[in-house]
Amino acid sequence: MANLSCIESIHKVRLSAIEALLNLPYDVIDRYEVKPYRGCSVTYASSLERETCDTITYGSITVSLKRATLWPRQQPEDILLNIEALAAKIREMRVLTVPNSARRLSSSVHSHESCVGLNFQHLVWQIMDSIMSPVLECHRAHMAAQIRLLQ
Repeated sequence: MANLSCIESIHKVRLSAIEALLNLPYDVIDRYEVKPYRGCSVTYASSLERETCDTITYGSITVSLKRATLWPRQQPEDILLNIEALAAKIREMRVLTVPNSARRLSSSVHSHESCVGLNFQHLVWQIMDSIMSPVLECHRAHMAAQIRLLQ
């Protein structure tokens, strides 16, 4: 990595951050599209209730992705937004599940809060907080040499 130019280093850090951000919503989609199926986690719910949970969850995440212009799936290289703008779009996404109001209508409806269990706001913050600086030691040494030359 020491041979990377500053631009290459910035590009690598940028793509890594974008990939981590995109994985948040795309991992939810993968629960339904990638085998093995990992949808509704309420094992004691009826098949109709589990299907309802999956439909609401999958539908809400795909609608959120579509509104954010991230659906169909985008590759990190395809994202033209800056990292902050992408983070804001993902932070605003809401993954819905069977509403608690349905439990008031029928005592046989279970809580589905654990089916998704994601707080995009917190996860986006963690990713943004962990972005590494693209400045490498070789860049610092180069700049220090340039300062000495100018003195």
